[in-house]
Parts: sequence; C-alpha cells; structure tokens
Amino acid sequence: MTKGALNVTFQNEAQVVKQLNSLPDGGEKALKGTINQLRTRTPAWVAQEVSSVYGIKKAEIKQSASKEGAGSVSLAGKTVDSLYLVYKGRVLTPTHFGMTPKARPAGNRRYTVKASIFKGQKKALGSKVFLGASGSEGTTHIPFQRETSARLPIQAVKTLSIPQMIDNEKVNAAIYERIETEAAKVLENQIKRFMK
Repeated sequence: MTKGALNVTFQNEAQVVKQLNSLPDGGEKALKGTINQLRTRTPAWVAQEVSSVYGIKKAEIKQSASKEGAGSVSLAGKTVDSLYLVYKGRVLTPTHFGMTPKARPAGNRRYTVKASIFKGQKKALGSKVFLGASGSEGTTHIPFQRETSARLPIQAVKTLSIPQMIDNEKVNAAIYERIETEAAKVLENQIKRFMK
C-alpha cells in the first residue's frame, strides 16, 4: 500500500477562512461536506489522470464493491490539511493495456503480441513472447517469455502496477493539481450552500 501526502491550498485563502468563520458553526459543516465529497470523487479524478497517460481503462483503476480492479485508490484523513491518497495494486500483465491478440490464434499461425502501455503507443512485447492459457478454466490468455533457450522455464510478462503509474512524475503532478483545483470548487459550493 502506498500513501501520497496532499497539500491542499486554496486561492484567496484569507477570504475562504473569513467566509468559513462567518458561518454559524465556524464552517465545520462546510468542511465536513467538502471532505466527504473529495473522498467520493478523488478515485475518479485519479483514474482519469492515470488513463490520460497510460493505456489502461479508468474502470480498471477504481475498485468497485462487486469487482476487484487492477488496484484501488481512496482518500483518507479527517481534515483538509491531513488528507492523503492511499493506493495499492499488483503488477499487471499486458492484458490490461489493450493487448492484441487476446488469445493464441488457431493453428500454428505466426503472431506478435502487442500492447499500449502508454496511451496511443501500441508496441510489440518482443519476438519471443507468446500467449498461454491462464486461470482455472484456461479462458484467459496472458503473455509468457522463456527464461532460457530451452522450452522451460517460462515466466509471465509483467508491466506496471497502479502505484507505479500514480508515482510517475507527470501523472503525480497532474493528480495533485486536479485535486487542488477541484477541492477549491467543492469547498466554494459547500460555503455557498451553508451561507443560504
């Protein structure tokens, strides 16, 4: 499990503090509402920023109650200044990155396994990579590579994990900028709501 510290700052911070202090409860409800909304929305923002750089679908980055994804992302902390991202995930096979073909072609036809690790950049995984059945029923095919010139041993080809993608410098900067921008909007809406 990886944690990323957030440093959420607001433009016109003095004005925001003044507005919060003018509310009957000192803005406690507005801040609580802001944190709750950030917890709900942050995984989608993170997924969007990751999938803008990598060739993985947004739905695979978020873990739902009914289906385990490639990883999970959540926001923890009880106050705006103590919020932090929590994310985890296993190292993924190229099947999560638009791999083609999805299964070994019938007959002994030649094929090249390709995947888009980075969005819009489909590349061959290597001339010695081949597809093999995986899973309990053998319905999923994943790429393998021989470790030596002999037929065995073989190992599954792996790529990146969700934490590695989130920790990418470009993605990480975009995520924190997005959270900061959106947090300011959410807080502003919460202040307006309670000022009424």
